[in-house]
Amino acid sequence: EQAKSAFETGQLERSRTLMVEAIERYPKEPSWYVLMGRILLEQHTLDEAKRMFEHAITLDEQCSECHYYLGVLHERWSDDKAAVEHFFSACEIDSNRPQYVLAHAEALIATGQLDAADELVESHMDHFEHHAGLRHLLAQIAMLQGEHGQAATHCEAARLLAPDDEGMAHDLAHMRFAAGDWAGALEAI
Repeated sequence: EQAKSAFETGQLERSRTLMVEAIERYPKEPSWYVLMGRILLEQHTLDEAKRMFEHAITLDEQCSECHYYLGVLHERWSDDKAAVEHFFSACEIDSNRPQYVLAHAEALIATGQLDAADELVESHMDHFEHHAGLRHLLAQIAMLQGEHGQAATHCEAARLLAPDDEGMAHDLAHMRFAAGDWAGALEAI
């Protein structure tokens, strides 16, 4: 708990020291390797972070967080193909986390797989129908596919779910403009 609290307040060295001690005493706890990997990821010590996440997977094959953070790590290395694989695994292990779906879809977009990203997000919308981020991602995918009207519709739905998000307001104005909805663009502005 102390290590987690130190990590959450940005005391990375203190958190790392506490995790080294904890791992030495109880080397079979996968969640500790995950936290240590996250600390190392924040400290940009990526090779060591990778080893921590991979070791946690050897202790718990169903560690969705391990795959998620390995995906993040591979994104930092610009290895989008490996990121897609890890985000896919995280989603397969735990489909109840919208951030896994978002990360997987964004990695698919980065590899040029727009249709696959669209299908992935759409397949989870029944479960996460009130998640503004997923609706917003659908809007972005539609824009990339040249479907400006559909993009504006998705972005409007996202904006209703997150009315205080100024970034979505900006995107909505842009998407309405791209769709030729001049009055709607002015209204969004």
